[in-house]
Amino acid sequence: MKSKFLALHHRIYVVSLYTVLLKHSVRSMGLITVRIDDETKKKMERLKHINWSEVVSEVIIKVLKQEEERNLARALLLNERNVIVPDEGYSSVEVIRKRRGHIE
Repeated sequence: MKSKFLALHHRIYVVSLYTVLLKHSVRSMGLITVRIDDETKKKMERLKHINWSEVVSEVIIKVLKQEEERNLARALLLNERNVIVPDEGYSSVEVIRKRRGHIE
């Protein structure tokens, strides 16, 4: 009787822990498929201590960060090209005041 109680208690604990982990998971994980040639696959199988999924995930994240930085750099360059340099002696304050009627 005691062993049945412990087994049941253990199952409840495992299910409860699993439920807690599911409810509080930080992010959901997507699934992708990567195709590689047979020779590469055989080499990977020889290196069983490497988590290839983690390696691929890290490389994808690295490439995404590089692309985001590149896009930011491109946006900054485009912004610099669009800057209008006013003529010498130009005062935007005077133009604004004239439009508002403060200066004749």
